Formats: sequence, structure tokens, C-alpha cells
Amino acid sequence: MSRVVIGLCALLMFVITPSVNADPLVITSGTASISQTARISYNLIGTNFTFTGSNGDEGNAPVTGCHPCGGPLNPVQLGGFFVGTSLGTGSATLNGTTFNNLEFVGTFNIGGGSVFLSGTQDITVTQPFGFSGEIQGCFDSGLICSNVAFPTQQLVGQGFVTVVFSYSGNVNGIDIWDFKSINYTFTSAPVPEPMTITLLGAGLVGVAGKLRRKKTKKSTQVNS
Repeated sequence: MSRVVIGLCALLMFVITPSVNADPLVITSGTASISQTARISYNLIGTNFTFTGSNGDEGNAPVTGCHPCGGPLNPVQLGGFFVGTSLGTGSATLNGTTFNNLEFVGTFNIGGGSVFLSGTQDITVTQPFGFSGEIQGCFDSGLICSNVAFPTQQLVGQGFVTVVFSYSGNVNGIDIWDFKSINYTFTSAPVPEPMTITLLGAGLVGVAGKLRRKKTKKSTQVNS
């Protein structure tokens, strides 16, 4: 009887295990930056892994594509989506094994929210971002990875994005800016969602207004 049970358990493990997906690798520190050519450089760090790459294919990063940026009805998206034949070249360490001279393939999806620009000077914006993606290391380059260094690894992470815009002037009554730099800093600490920050700001404005009304009302009562 015990042999039958053991045999059934082994069969179930054989059938079920291939369909179970490994947990994604969590990025706990490191940085990523996007140049004005929309190429991304990164150093992603977590438990038992690091991925360092640069000079990959150009991605879809709206903030880098707005030349100029601005206008009262044109929010600037702070995220980006990188996919294609290359996520750049570099090195990786995974579970104690180091790989050099790699070509990275996969996708990076960065959600950084959006921002409206206003004023007449350079602007620096910092707010939370979320990250998801996948990366594979290859010893060759091309559309298909024929010489695999390590299989595709799922990635997740979060942190704060800082974007700098340089003020370019006023054109036809509209203030405009040029994208200067964007940097993503990963952290293991919880970060609020962009909407949470917006609601918090609105709440603080509401509290300030209520306190101001109370102060005005009290002052009126005293004077009367």
C-alpha cells in the first residue's frame, strides 16, 4: 500500500511541477537611467543576483520623446517599455555564478505615472514607480538566443523616479521644457502609489483650507 502511495505522489510531482512557475526575482536596490536617445542603462540587485547592462535597443519612454515637453493639457508620462532584440550588453551574477560579455534580451516595463509641467524654470520631479519584466542572458547576439548563459528570469521591483526638465521658454503663449535626465532608484522599502500621493496632497490642501476657515471665523467672532 505504501509503495502505491509513494508511486502516486511521484506521479503527481512529475505532472504538476512543470506547470508551476518560479517566483519572480525581487529587485531590492540598484538604479536604471535613460539617456536622451531612450537607451537604458541599469544595475539591478537582489538576493543572489545582479544584472548590469547598457546600450540596448531604444525603448518606448514617452518622457524622452517629448521635444519639447509641456502645455497645460499634455501630461508627461514618466515610465517606459523596453522590448526587442536587446536589453544591452553587460554582465550578470546569478546564484553564485558570474557571466561576462553577455547580450541581454527580454522586456522591461516601468510604470512611473505622469506629471503636468508648469512655471518658468527648470523642473525636477520625484515620484514612485513600479517595475516588472524578464531578462535572459546570451553569449551571442541576435533575434534568437542560441547560446544561452541563463534562462529567462522574471523580475519585479519598485522605487522612486527622478526626472529633470530644462525650461526652454514660451512659444505662442505656452511654456515648454526639454527632457534632460531620468533616473530610477530601486528600494526594498514600501513606496506609495502615485495616486496615493495625489490624494494625500489633496487631503492636506483640504485640511489647510478648513483650518484657514476656522481661523477666519474665530477672528470674525472676536472682532464682532
